[in-house]
Amino acid sequence: MAHPTRSVSAPGALSVSDRIAQVPGVLTATRGRRLVLWGVASAALVGVAVAVGAFGLSGSPPSGPIRVGLDLAGILSVSLAYLLLTGRPRLQLGTTSAPLQTLWTLLLLATGLLAFEALCAVLVEGVVDAKSRLPENLETAVVAGLATVAEGVFVGALLGGLRSLVLYRKRRVALWLWGGLVLCVLGFGLTVVAALPGEANERLAPVFFIVLGGVFALGCAFRQSWVSALSLRQRAVAAALVVALGGALTGLFFLRVDGPARLAVGPLSQGDGVAYAAAISMPIDMMTRLVLLAGVLYALTASLVLLFQLPTSETLVQRAGERRAMRALADLTGKGLDVDTLSDAVARAPVDAGLADAAWVALPNPDRGDLTPRVLAAHPVSAAVAEQAANARALVEAAEAAPFVVEHAAADHRVRARPGDGIGSLAAFALGRGPDAGVLVVTRRSSEAFQPDDVSALETFSSQAGLALANARLFASVLEKERLARELAVAREVQQRLLPKELPCIAGVRLAAIETPAQVVGGDYYDAVALSDDCLGLVVADVSGKGAGAAFYMAEMKGIVQAASRLTRSPSEFLVRANEALASSLQRGAFVSAIYGVLDASAGTLAIARAGHCPALMIRRDGTTEYLRPDGLALGLDQSGLFGKTLQEAKVDLAPGDVCLLYTDGVVEARNASGEQYGYDRLAAAASRECPREGPCDPTALRDALLEDVAAFTGHAEAEDDVTLVVAAWDGAEA
Repeated sequence: MAHPTRSVSAPGALSVSDRIAQVPGVLTATRGRRLVLWGVASAALVGVAVAVGAFGLSGSPPSGPIRVGLDLAGILSVSLAYLLLTGRPRLQLGTTSAPLQTLWTLLLLATGLLAFEALCAVLVEGVVDAKSRLPENLETAVVAGLATVAEGVFVGALLGGLRSLVLYRKRRVALWLWGGLVLCVLGFGLTVVAALPGEANERLAPVFFIVLGGVFALGCAFRQSWVSALSLRQRAVAAALVVALGGALTGLFFLRVDGPARLAVGPLSQGDGVAYAAAISMPIDMMTRLVLLAGVLYALTASLVLLFQLPTSETLVQRAGERRAMRALADLTGKGLDVDTLSDAVARAPVDAGLADAAWVALPNPDRGDLTPRVLAAHPVSAAVAEQAANARALVEAAEAAPFVVEHAAADHRVRARPGDGIGSLAAFALGRGPDAGVLVVTRRSSEAFQPDDVSALETFSSQAGLALANARLFASVLEKERLARELAVAREVQQRLLPKELPCIAGVRLAAIETPAQVVGGDYYDAVALSDDCLGLVVADVSGKGAGAAFYMAEMKGIVQAASRLTRSPSEFLVRANEALASSLQRGAFVSAIYGVLDASAGTLAIARAGHCPALMIRRDGTTEYLRPDGLALGLDQSGLFGKTLQEAKVDLAPGDVCLLYTDGVVEARNASGEQYGYDRLAAAASRECPREGPCDPTALRDALLEDVAAFTGHAEAEDDVTLVVAAWDGAEA
């Protein structure tokens, strides 16, 4: 069996007690060593029994040196049995993790030895020689020899088992106490080497060792650290085992000392007899007495400790459960788990800790606009059963200021469970403060089951659980925002690719354009398509709404423009085709406003059709302005012929130096601090002001000047709506 050892910094740092504790493991480190030692121990025990029995039957007692050798062989055999039964891992008599198994093993061995010697006492009337104290007949020699071998093995096993209990939590004091007891047992045996029964009482040394051994045994008896590691059920079992073991050891002690398991001294002897082992080996007999005394003291002390702790075991187990629950929750909160997993852990913890028979967690979902608490996790019942058991919203309100305890659950209107449903008492604890806080509900089968200590422990637990859930929600929110940010960044990149990288070059036409979204992703779209070498199609569109949804429709608009613009040069027919393509894909309530113009550079004309969009602004060379407002419904609002019937088309002649401005409502609807809109008049005035009266108008300079004018009006650079501008300056056909 493996024994715990301390880590050291140098080979010489081990104390004497630590070195003694390592001896069994060193000697029995390999299977070969164990087999050799078992062979030596068995040969020594059996050899001593056979040799002494043979001397008795022959009527010639052994000489002094032979008696000393036989007694030393007996001591050696017991010592080896102790080392083997302590160091062998498969037997596990000395393991620090199985005190109940150790007690069971010792009880079985003690009961077996007690039954064997009691049976021998009933069936055999052994006799030893009055002078030599050796067996006089074969029957006596056999019984005495078997008893000696059994007691030698039992002494080693009992010492090994007591060692595992005494050194359960190895401390220096325990090591010294145990080492002292083992040395006293060994010294007690050595002091009676070559002594006959009765002669040991006349020596002083045995008395010294038995008294000192009793002191060490008493000190070891108070080493009961293993008791604290047992549960309530295990303590009850251990109490029964140690009481039974103490009874068996006591019975064995008195059976050997004053009971019938003794051999008569001579056929006519009327006095005290001799113990079975004493007829073979006085050291084994004396060592057995001292070890039995140590075992009785330890069993008596253990039984008292266990019996006194049984009334408080439930409380101790409960407190241990509370600590386990808090540790489990602390472990979970450091792992960044989601709300569902953490809620399940919070619901399980009170039940696993023994604080409740059932528990559940009810939380609102403010992210979805639902503040009604719903059961998110329950244990050991299902969430559906917990949902029906009590009104979660009422319990949240009741527990908002302080823990809410219902001693008779069936009598409270907030509890829907009826008598017999398994809910006798109920307690609710708020998982935080505010409208998004949930509640932890715990129940017991019996009424009036929650004591003040339970409520206090659960309140502490719920406050920690609420903090953990809040952190989990915040963590989930941050992850969601990061995910959305990444998705929007990708969508913005895609959207930028949908816009023309370079504007087409048509003789006599200069272009400038810009699209600035109010959010990461916008719903505005513009494009310029070269219909021929001297004809240009210009489109500006605005999808209803903002963000990623609007950007998806913008992508669809891109495909329609590229396809429909090559099928016709009529702006109105183009918008009719676009409406047919978009009407089936737009969601209910969604629409797209658009304006499409065809600039024919060779003819010097501009044809405009408008689908519910802002009018086009014409800036003439002389500084005058006019808005082109042909009628038309927005794309996607009508799937019948009404769209085509209401759609009109405007056509104007261009003069060299004229400028056409297409834009979205983010320009004219921009507001200042007082709520006033920028408006069409300011746009026309600013465009007229920025276009020079002499010389060509620079589309890029006009675009930038208009954006600066809008920003100066609103007082901030960030737009509240998507802003798009397309500027087309016509220099004339000759250019």
